[in-house]
Amino acid sequence: MALSRIHVVANPVAVGVPEAERREDHRRLVEAYIKSRWLRNLAEQSNERIRRGLDTFFASVGKCAWEVTEADVAQWHGSLVEAELAVATRRSYVGFVRTFYDYLKDHPFVPLSEEGLRGGAQPVALQVKYGREVVQPVSPWVSLVYATHEASNQRHLPTKEELRSFFGWLRQRIESTRKPLTLARDYAMYRFLYHTGLRANELVHLTVRDLRMESSVVHVRAGKGTRGSGHRTRWVPMLYGVERILRIYLKEIRPKLDPGASSNGPLFLSERGPIGYTTVRNRLAMLLDEAVKDGVDIQAFAPHDFRRAFATHFYEDYPTKVELLKEILGHTSVSTTLRYTRPSRKYYEEQFAAVLGQRFDGFPGEGDE
Repeated sequence: MALSRIHVVANPVAVGVPEAERREDHRRLVEAYIKSRWLRNLAEQSNERIRRGLDTFFASVGKCAWEVTEADVAQWHGSLVEAELAVATRRSYVGFVRTFYDYLKDHPFVPLSEEGLRGGAQPVALQVKYGREVVQPVSPWVSLVYATHEASNQRHLPTKEELRSFFGWLRQRIESTRKPLTLARDYAMYRFLYHTGLRANELVHLTVRDLRMESSVVHVRAGKGTRGSGHRTRWVPMLYGVERILRIYLKEIRPKLDPGASSNGPLFLSERGPIGYTTVRNRLAMLLDEAVKDGVDIQAFAPHDFRRAFATHFYEDYPTKVELLKEILGHTSVSTTLRYTRPSRKYYEEQFAAVLGQRFDGFPGEGDE
C-alpha cells in the first residue's frame, strides 16, 4: 500500500540524532499506524483521509510525533475554530490525532527499517532514543461532542406544514415554467430524501438497479460505515407515497434529462450526467430562497435536515418503532437515532393526554406552578 511522506518542520529535541533520521522515524511511526488499520481491513478511503489529516496536523504544529503536547493540540484546534470549520469536520480531525496517539501509546517503539528487519535488529523505545514518554496529547476538553447533539439542534428543523407548503409551491412552479424537467427532477429528488431519510451522499450513489419497485424498498449500497469500516449497506422502505413519485420520474422525467443515460445507471441525473452532492445542496438553497420570495413561510435548511425531519416525523407517527427507525437510518445505536428526533410540542401534549387518559389542555405557561 503506497504511503506518502509526512513532512515535519524542524524542531530538534534529542541531541545527536540527525534531522533526517528524526524525520524518518516520524514517517515510519505514521506509516506503521496506517498499516495497522489496513491489516484490520479498514476502508482504504478512510485510511487515506486519516493520513492526509495527520499530515496536515504535524505540518501545522511543526513537531515530530513524540514531541507533541496538549498545548500544541489546543493551539492547533483553536486555529481550526478560527478558520470556521464545521463542528463535524473539526471532530473528525481531532479524532484522527487522538486515535493515532492511542495506537502510539500501545506501540511506543521506533519501527525498524527494512535493513534493520533483515539484520534482526531490536526496535528501540521512543523514550530511550528521544527521552520522551508517549502521552495522549488530545485532552478531553479539546474533544468535541457529537455534532448532531451540539450543532444540528441549533439548526432549523422543517415542520410537516413547512414541507407541505414547500412541495406545494414546487409543484406549482413545475406547472408554470417553460422548462419543467429540472424542477420535476428536484421535486422527486427532495421528496425522495424526505420520505426515505437517506443521506444526500447516499442518494447521489443510487442507481436505478437499487430500486425494488415490486417490494417498495431501496438498496442503499453506499451507506456510511463506522470507525473506518467502509460502506455499510442496508434496505430502506419507500414510505409516504414516494414510490408513485419515483415511477413518474423514471417514466416521464429521467429519460428526457439525459436521453443517452443507461436505463440502469444513476438514479438522479442532470442534463450533463449523474447529479452530485454540490448540486443537491445548491439547488435546495436556491429553491428555498425563491420560495421565500414568493411568500412561502419556511426557513432555510440543508439537505441533511430532510433526514432529521424524516426521523422526527416518523417517530411522531410510530413512537414504538424506534428500533425500526434505527435500521432505516443506518445507525448502529438507538441513542444516535434519538439525537436526530425533535418531536413537536403538540406531539408531547398528545402523549400526555394518552398517558393521563383524559383531555390535556397544554403545558402551564412560564412561571406557573
